[in-house]
Amino acid sequence: LDTGAVGTKWLADAANASGVIPYLRPNRKLDDTRAGIANIEMFRAFRQTAHWHGFAGIYLGYLPWPFADAEYRLLREMAHPEAALRHDKRYFLPPREDLPAYVETDGRQLPLVLEEGVMERIPIVVGDEIDSARTDDELRDPILTLTFQSFCVEDEVTIAFNGKGLAIDRKAIYEPRRGTYWMRWTLGLDDVVQGENDLEIEIVGKEKTAGFARTLTGVEVHLRYAEFDRPES
Repeated sequence: LDTGAVGTKWLADAANASGVIPYLRPNRKLDDTRAGIANIEMFRAFRQTAHWHGFAGIYLGYLPWPFADAEYRLLREMAHPEAALRHDKRYFLPPREDLPAYVETDGRQLPLVLEEGVMERIPIVVGDEIDSARTDDELRDPILTLTFQSFCVEDEVTIAFNGKGLAIDRKAIYEPRRGTYWMRWTLGLDDVVQGENDLEIEIVGKEKTAGFARTLTGVEVHLRYAEFDRPES
C-alpha cells in the first residue's frame, strides 16, 4: 500500500482527459515488519493521495470475507473520506513487491541500496490540507520513521527532511528483528507540507570493516491530529 506515491498522477490525468472515471487499487498485502495488512490510518492516507493525484476513489475488491468491524469501518470511511480528513494518517513508502518475471517493475524507489558518497532523494506525497489544520490548532507533531535492512551504526550518515537536518541518536535505533533497523524522529508542525516532501540521505563514510550493503526499505510520515481519545476503564 504505497500511500505516499509520487508517480501515478499521469494516469489519472490521462483518464480524466478522456472522460473516464479513474479508481486506484491498493495492493493486497503490506510488506512491512509490523503487519501483513494495512491499517485504517494507511488506507486514509492512500485515499487522500489518490484524491491528490486526481483519482475519483479507490477500488476495494479484495477485502477479507466475511466482513468484520474493521472492514465495515474501512468501507464507511472510504465512501465518505471528508469525515476523516483530520484523522491520523500514515503516508508509507514500502519496498516493491515480488512480481512475476514478465512484469518489469512496479515503479517503486525502495528498496534503495545506499552507496558511499551518493546523496539519495526520496519524494513522498502528503495529500492533507496541513496549513488549515495547523491554523486551527488541530495538528500534532508528525513522526518520521525510516526502516533499514543491514544498517551499520558506525557509518557517518546525513539525513534531512525538507532541507532540515535530522540528528541520529544511535541509542534510539530500534532493531525489532535481526538485520532490520528503525529510526524515528518527531518532526515540527511546519516540517511537513501538503504535496511533495523530500527525504535526503547520504552515507558520507562507511565503516570499512562492515562489507555488507546498507539498504533503505521503508519510509513513513505519520500525520497526527488532535483526535478525541475515548477514556479506558
